[in-house]
Order: sequence, then C-alpha cells, then structure tokens
Amino acid sequence: MTQYAAQEEDDRFAILAILGKNPGRSVKEAADKALNGNAADLRYFLETGRYKAQEDDDRFAVLRLMAQNPSEKFRTAASKALDGGPAAVRQFLEVGQYQVS
Repeated sequence: MTQYAAQEEDDRFAILAILGKNPGRSVKEAADKALNGNAADLRYFLETGRYKAQEDDDRFAVLRLMAQNPSEKFRTAASKALDGGPAAVRQFLEVGQYQVS
C-alpha cells in the first residue's frame, strides 16, 4: 500500500468517525459527497468543508431555537449571535442560549 492509498484510507475512516457522531444535515451531505469523491475531495472535507458545513448547521440550529422560543430577549440574543459570525453562533449554542432568561 502506498502512502497515498494509506492516507486516503485514513481520511475515509476519519470522515466515517465524524458521521458516527450524528452531525447535522449540512455536515452529513458534505461528508457523503466527499466519500463519493476522490482523495482530494476527502482531504478538502477534512481540512475545510466540514467546518463550513458545521457553520451552516449551527446557524440552522439557532434559527430553529428562535422559532421555538417566543421570548423577545431570547430572539434578540440569538439574532446578535447570528450577526456575530461562526464563533458567536457556536458560543450561543453551547452557552448563551442557557443564559438568556
């Protein structure tokens, strides 16, 4: 087995491990696309694509929470997170949503 074949096998395994953690729709779709592609597609997903897809899933999760929560204070905090970029969205999902009363 060449080093390239071994790397491709490792990349496929890494993507399958990500899928095993029950990711959101965008990550699943990007992972499936990578798995159906070539070695470069696998590498792109692991280095870049999964993070972009996770940002989409995170934004969708915040929007879903906004739809479920009628509190104006909550919706304002969620909107502020969405305007703040990927790190703000992730922080809101992990911590901020629980701090809004």
